[in-house]
Amino acid sequence: MNYRNCSKKSKCTRKCFPVPLTKPQVKRILESFDRNGDGRLSKQELKSALYYMGSHVPSWRAAQALNPGEMDDLVEYVWQCVYTVS
Repeated sequence: MNYRNCSKKSKCTRKCFPVPLTKPQVKRILESFDRNGDGRLSKQELKSALYYMGSHVPSWRAAQALNPGEMDDLVEYVWQCVYTVS
């Protein structure tokens, strides 16, 4: 996990916190997992995207999405899960 103003090689002298993903970042990540380019995500594509973002239970999260195909709804749902930059 990356932290603001820190890297693995540097010695951080102040507390650093994970940086939450923004909605545009979430949207770009989800779009990158749209394998067939149809603008919609299958359950498997969504599970892969959630795993990539660090979900510990991507299958459960994907099942909780009301309509996994609608990109705007997915962006809102995933953004509310508060994944951080990793």
